[in-house]
Amino acid sequence: ANALVLPRTLRKQWYQRRVRVLNLGDFNNPTFQMNGALVLSLAILWVLVYCSIFNGVDTAGWVVYVTVPLPVLLIIILLIRGSLLEGASGGIDMYINNWNTSTLSSSTIWVEATGQTFFTLSVCMGVMTAYSSHNTVKHSVGRDEKIISFCDLAIALIGGFTVYTMLGFLKFKTGSEEVYEFSSIGLAFVAYPVGISQVPGSNVWGVLFFLCLVLLGVDSAFSMVEAVTTVITDSWIAKRYKVGKPAVSLVLCLVGFALGTMYTMDVGLYLFDAVDHYVNSWGMIFLGFMECVSVGWFYKIGNQFKMVGVPAVIIFNLGYVLSLLVGVVVGLSLMGSEAVADFSDPSGAAGGIGFAAGFIVLVGSFILSMLAYISVKQPNSGEILWGIWGIVGWHGVDRLRTMINRVERPTWTPLNFIDEANALVLPQYTSVLFGFFIKYLIPTILWTLFFTTFRDDVTGQYGGYPWEYQVIGYLIFATMLLLVVCVAIFPRVMIDPRESGQKTLVGQLMWTIMPVLPEGDIIDYEQESEIYCDADNVRVNPAFK
Repeated sequence: ANALVLPRTLRKQWYQRRVRVLNLGDFNNPTFQMNGALVLSLAILWVLVYCSIFNGVDTAGWVVYVTVPLPVLLIIILLIRGSLLEGASGGIDMYINNWNTSTLSSSTIWVEATGQTFFTLSVCMGVMTAYSSHNTVKHSVGRDEKIISFCDLAIALIGGFTVYTMLGFLKFKTGSEEVYEFSSIGLAFVAYPVGISQVPGSNVWGVLFFLCLVLLGVDSAFSMVEAVTTVITDSWIAKRYKVGKPAVSLVLCLVGFALGTMYTMDVGLYLFDAVDHYVNSWGMIFLGFMECVSVGWFYKIGNQFKMVGVPAVIIFNLGYVLSLLVGVVVGLSLMGSEAVADFSDPSGAAGGIGFAAGFIVLVGSFILSMLAYISVKQPNSGEILWGIWGIVGWHGVDRLRTMINRVERPTWTPLNFIDEANALVLPQYTSVLFGFFIKYLIPTILWTLFFTTFRDDVTGQYGGYPWEYQVIGYLIFATMLLLVVCVAIFPRVMIDPRESGQKTLVGQLMWTIMPVLPEGDIIDYEQESEIYCDADNVRVNPAFK
């Protein structure tokens, strides 16, 4: 264990472990044989997951007291131990001072970074929504989202230092820079364990390291299961038939185990890689885009109709969609072409030209929408600025922002100079930038990333895997797309049909599948969603009930 381990020996060990431990075969000639040890390990982990969440937050709330702080403590302990090793300073220097900025021009690294951020923050997975639904109405969302984001970043940075101190030690022992080339599974299960094996008391450190990995894995798994459990048990079907969380959690864990068995086959690692790619790089990015669009462009669209008229809003909204299409098509078509070959950064030049083309389309649509607004509303000079806000403003996001900020200060008012200044500098508030990010910046970035990775995966098979592996990813994404579209068009499937007032089963069914306009039925949304406050309470208008 204390012998020098050369990088090529590391790679040989990685190959041997993939074959021996994972029973990994050739993805072109799979046998679909399962590894019994992996199946048993999978079963044990799903039992742990069920025991953690069988009664919802009543059990998970106690489990996270162990599964959240303990891995962080173990990471810090491993960091301290790694920092005392010879060569650790060289690893830290490689981590913080040796950046390859040329990779920033590659779309792949941004797609992977976005997918990783979405996963670590549980964005678009329903986890945060499920957990926050158990908070009181006066709980500060604005403060929580900042704490969670910065804690996630801090843990990631600490984890990076922990890994690179060990890689620096390995580099000191081997004298080769190739140890820094390991990543992902090879880093976690080969390079780091090999480094630990050469440290005095290696058995203890090895147990701590893999205990940390197990706790992090279980924590992530039961969080996602809890999110699905919350959605199901809060649905009208579960409430009507009195289906409890223990039963739902059991079914979900059994389904998770059954689906997970495919990763125990001789091609399991390849399937895992393909599914992970399509879920994170396609599914999560697409869901993030749709969530931003629904809140930024559809929620409270009725307010815009009243302010500037329907034609102005429709023209500008369609213009934004067209600008995204034009920008992506122009940018992607120029990448790799001779038109940008003479630029020092051809990819950046293609992206810049695509952005310019899309921006021109957006400006043109704004001009046309202003003309439509003036034609319909015939405003005076003092109403023009409000008309501009009516067209380009983020009305739905501001409604949510007002609700969030009034938890901290019941009299908080949007577009008030003092209140907006406080929101910019105080962590418990959500600033006006939130609206701009949700409506314009984030969906534009996600749209670009999605179509970039879509082009790369369609024109060239991801990972070099056969089309059978790609089809699995496509089917998963198609399922996600179908669910999003169905709920968007038929939101009443989430409502008990008996509330429709229809007496017959056919009438209830027709009511359920009847499409609903973005603002819903004929409802006074200003009255229904109005928040009123006093010094001691923040509560929903009784009309909402």
